[in-house]
Amino acid sequence: MNFKDPEEGLSFYKVYATASGFTSRKSTTTRRKKAGVVAFQYVVCNKEGFKASRKPVVEAVEDKSDKARSTRRRMLTRVGCGAQMCMKNINGSYVVTYFKEEHNHPLYTPGCAKFHKHGRKMSILHKKIIIDNSKVNIGPVKSFRIMKELTGSYDNVGASKQDFKKFQRDLKALIEGSDAQMYNMILGPFTGVDHHKKCITFAAALISNEDIVSFEWVLKTFVKAMGGNEPLCLITDEDPAMKVAFPKVFRSTKHRFCMWHIMKKMPDKVCRDLPPDYDFLQKICKAVWSEENEPSEFEERWAKVISEFKLENHDWLLQIYEKREMWIPAYFRDLFLCGIMRTTSRSESENNFYTKFTNPHLTLVEFYMRFESALDAQRHTQGENDNSSKHKHPECKTRSAIEKFASEVYTTTVFYEFQDEVESTLFSCMWA
Repeated sequence: MNFKDPEEGLSFYKVYATASGFTSRKSTTTRRKKAGVVAFQYVVCNKEGFKASRKPVVEAVEDKSDKARSTRRRMLTRVGCGAQMCMKNINGSYVVTYFKEEHNHPLYTPGCAKFHKHGRKMSILHKKIIIDNSKVNIGPVKSFRIMKELTGSYDNVGASKQDFKKFQRDLKALIEGSDAQMYNMILGPFTGVDHHKKCITFAAALISNEDIVSFEWVLKTFVKAMGGNEPLCLITDEDPAMKVAFPKVFRSTKHRFCMWHIMKKMPDKVCRDLPPDYDFLQKICKAVWSEENEPSEFEERWAKVISEFKLENHDWLLQIYEKREMWIPAYFRDLFLCGIMRTTSRSESENNFYTKFTNPHLTLVEFYMRFESALDAQRHTQGENDNSSKHKHPECKTRSAIEKFASEVYTTTVFYEFQDEVESTLFSCMWA
């Protein structure tokens, strides 16, 4: 039997191996010294030979505990099978000069072919599903299960779970080879509220350090992208570098701290020092989250809670109280913030929005793909809301002309808030 090149012979033997019930692999290749042309090519059963023995390695272990060191246990596949084929280059053609058919192990049945290398293949469809699913934070294992549901059974997938995992590892290694390989970078999103009172991302920045220089660059770039227009108010966490960089860039923008970030620290900073049956957190939240607080009312309620639990000398509570004008809405009620500061739900939803598609181990390429996918979902939701407000009109509850007019010009979400105010005015107000 003749072949025009070694690759043709290898392909032939692979087909033969699959049909016979074993897996083949390329073995020894001998080349002619002068021309560099392949003189002999061997292809063997994958169970040919034996695993090379390793010398035992003795390591000095400082930890004398009884816990055994976990090691990976590898299964042996080579059993010294002699099945093989040898091709020799004769006048530019590769002739089979040796062929051994016998195996010293059982061959696999057609039903087991999917578990062996030659019975599986990663197609373009498989690879696209893995890449597309990764944009929404779905890993290769879940992608494999999704593929099973799409095809009807595991037998119809055409590849294994390990193939899916290996492809993603190989793809990640390829990306890292030409990527900046900058991990644990900090994502700084600029989030606002749209005309449906939903969170929307205006911009985002990736920085390697949370220092003054980095924040200055981010803020200047944001203003430039917005055509030189400064926002009315910017709400951030309590980063001291941001507090220094802020006045260097903005002239009229108000700077405030996010209540959600501060209150999120409360259990760890304070509650762990109190007995578990104390309801401190519930009482301090009532003092902080009240929408109708005046500055004097807040200070009175705060002092009452602090005194009740004897926390007058708590360092962290003293620090945030000194900065109360930066995060307690009672001190800037004249500043229109569209309700951002008065609820935790908006901050929590945005935090969940970003944590769903990011993690510290993504490459820049992977992060950008996921970020684009997340923003696309955000735009799609806004489009749905726009369409609903344009073609569907909410039902009016009064005969008021102003309510009718508002139902035609406001978005549905804003109109319902307006409608509640109209109802309160007409049906709940008491005349003296």
